[in-house]
Amino acid sequence: MSDGGIRCTLDKQSETPFNADVTNSQRRWKNSLTEKGVAILENLAEELRHIWAEDSKYPKAYPLSTNDLFREAKLRLLNRKISWSRTGKLPPVPAPPKRFAELFEERDIKALYEDKFSDSYDEAIRLAGIGGQGAGKAVHKLLKVAREAYYVRMGCEYPAPRVHFLHRQLLELAEFIEIDDLTNKGLEEFFDDTCPCGKKHKAEAIRKLKIRKQSRSKGRLKRI
Repeated sequence: MSDGGIRCTLDKQSETPFNADVTNSQRRWKNSLTEKGVAILENLAEELRHIWAEDSKYPKAYPLSTNDLFREAKLRLLNRKISWSRTGKLPPVPAPPKRFAELFEERDIKALYEDKFSDSYDEAIRLAGIGGQGAGKAVHKLLKVAREAYYVRMGCEYPAPRVHFLHRQLLELAEFIEIDDLTNKGLEEFFDDTCPCGKKHKAEAIRKLKIRKQSRSKGRLKRI
């Protein structure tokens, strides 16, 4: 990780909530963290149960409160303050679009694509760009999310994600705290302890989710 070496050598009394001394992937996920780190994630699990229940009442809306909860947990794990202060100043009004391409924000298209489909946005761009087999399907999916991105830019609500939102967030969190090198069984335990979806998690399903995520990362590297 780039944030100052999160699993650097620390003792249990350290302010940083990560334990550097764990190398055995068979150990429980809690043994990979300091007491503070465990407390933060246990608190996250408790809050997730309530917040996800509220977000789930609106299945057609994006679970913003749940998303914010994951973001706040990461800030706490980095010992950063969570600030909701406002400057009181309105952001500058953007200039009216003059070209068709300016009606869209690529970051919105990318986020919407990866919330809606299990494959990589970067791979879809690559397929659409070279033509041939798979290009037509890739273009169709890209145009679909571009349309949604336009409405988001115009102030409409962000649509609900379709691809394992909770599980992707938890896998990203596992990578963030550097426990993604646990066995799939170890990650299964982490998911069972923190995920509010109410289902029993399977190691094989987590393995497949990791593979899909790795495929997305490889797609990004190819573009770079």
